[in-house]
Amino acid sequence: MVQGSFRFLVWVTIFVTVAISSHCHQVNASDLAYRFQLRRGPVIEVSLDFTASENGDSILELAKEWGGIVNDGSDVNHLTVHDSDGNSIPVERTSSTTWQIQHENEVRLTARYEIKPPGEREPIRGGNDYRTRFDANLFQVIGNLALLMPQHYSEDKKIRFQVSFHGFDEIGWRIASSYGLGPGPFEFEWTRSQFLHAVVMAGNIDIAKRMVGDQQIAVAVAGRGWMFATDQLADSVKQIVQAERDFFDDHTDPWYLVTLTPLPAMHPGSSSFGGTAVTNCFALFCTPNLNLQPESADYARTLILLAHEYFHNWNGIKISTAGNDPSTYWFSEGFTNYFSRKILLRAGLITPDQFLENLNTALHGYESNEYKSASNAIIAEAFWSNRNVGELPYQRGDLLALMLDEHIRSRSEGKQSIDNLMLDLFENPISQQPITTEHLLERINDFVDKSVSEKIREIVMVGADIPIPSDVSEPKLALATAQTRSFAPGFDIEKTREAKQLVGVIESSEAWNAGLRDGQILQGLSIQSGNGPPTAEVTILIDGEAKKVEYTPLSEPRQIRVYQLVPETKD
Repeated sequence: MVQGSFRFLVWVTIFVTVAISSHCHQVNASDLAYRFQLRRGPVIEVSLDFTASENGDSILELAKEWGGIVNDGSDVNHLTVHDSDGNSIPVERTSSTTWQIQHENEVRLTARYEIKPPGEREPIRGGNDYRTRFDANLFQVIGNLALLMPQHYSEDKKIRFQVSFHGFDEIGWRIASSYGLGPGPFEFEWTRSQFLHAVVMAGNIDIAKRMVGDQQIAVAVAGRGWMFATDQLADSVKQIVQAERDFFDDHTDPWYLVTLTPLPAMHPGSSSFGGTAVTNCFALFCTPNLNLQPESADYARTLILLAHEYFHNWNGIKISTAGNDPSTYWFSEGFTNYFSRKILLRAGLITPDQFLENLNTALHGYESNEYKSASNAIIAEAFWSNRNVGELPYQRGDLLALMLDEHIRSRSEGKQSIDNLMLDLFENPISQQPITTEHLLERINDFVDKSVSEKIREIVMVGADIPIPSDVSEPKLALATAQTRSFAPGFDIEKTREAKQLVGVIESSEAWNAGLRDGQILQGLSIQSGNGPPTAEVTILIDGEAKKVEYTPLSEPRQIRVYQLVPETKD
């Protein structure tokens, strides 16, 4: 998930686009009403009006973990509960993320608590920091980590919600959220999961609105000093949304938001970005040096990430795969990688060269993945605990989609492609329940020869090698070989940092050739691998004196398979 200092992180979450109405109505016993009040301090007072459980014992809860973040419950401060007559109800905290309330049966209760600025806290390693942000310029929260939910409300049944914001306009703060723009009040019917997967951004933020047909989208940008204008990003998002809605001929979703939050600045030659898809929104996190000039590497990567996440609105939701079950990620993630790249090329948003670079990255990642032969059962078991296993369904599904596309084109003499399979899955749902790998393989059978069907099953289920097509139709590509050198620091970075001395220096590596050896005392370490050639600077202690060692952290040259663009020929 992290290659040097460039991060391409997609935490798998439920991504939903649903209709919202901003008309207020009288609260009734089936509603959950949330009110956000900005007060001096600053603090955000959250009040939740709900109907208590029928057995006289209610539990309010936060998600224990979400997006790689273990929740400590620190966003809930000074929790109080009152009944409709204003009587105080005792509350007992039973864990870091649960609070128990005993009460009369099915009474209406109001819970209030404060979200405070978090101050200094330990940085998150190995992923994006989705914890609540709150300071003099920004309030940003993802519901799973900060919004209390009564446990007795059904996970699947739709609930009538009300959400409103107060005190923000008075100090000039703008508000953008999964619910819409501005303070509301908003009214909608969602499941609790849809609601908790929502994002709220408020503060001194820049908002650019666009229309896609009759429907509104927006981009909300926090922070200053970006290397691009908010309008530029909004124009790109509009084109992506338009292209993907056109692909499915589906323009039914009324609202979509992209938020952009700054990450701490990195080495001048490196950038970092990633994010998470949430209800009606993609929350994007980037370092301020992100370059969105069309010729830059960051530009294509950012657009592919945005296209990937928005495509989940269909592949994963409207074509409903089995939620957070990694056994279907070869399809929901890998096929989404494939279509994101292809749709952007068709829309003219990336060039054939940028398409080629992204495809070759997927091919190289697959062929160099030590777990490339892992079964689907191993992926389901180790997806969250092993980085290479976690990357495999993205790589495997991407290249399987490539193979499948070329086979369908050949079999149909150019009359069909993998597009027809994806559109068929959308237009003719397999089941009202989340579809499984078996469902998907059965539908694929309708588009392929029997021998290819059996091969696809072997690839997906037991990890058989993917027959990489020698030629690609769109764009015109041919398979070739090339020499490459990949990033290789030459020693164990993590163990070296822990031990404060060199550990695991590989003989004949560039680190070894530069003079590094096991046991040398570490004084400083800077290794950068992002845009441009990687660099390494290691300071060690020799005879009581600090010595700086510089080298290029690359592996030995080796042969790999790559695609090359086929020059156009004149008829």
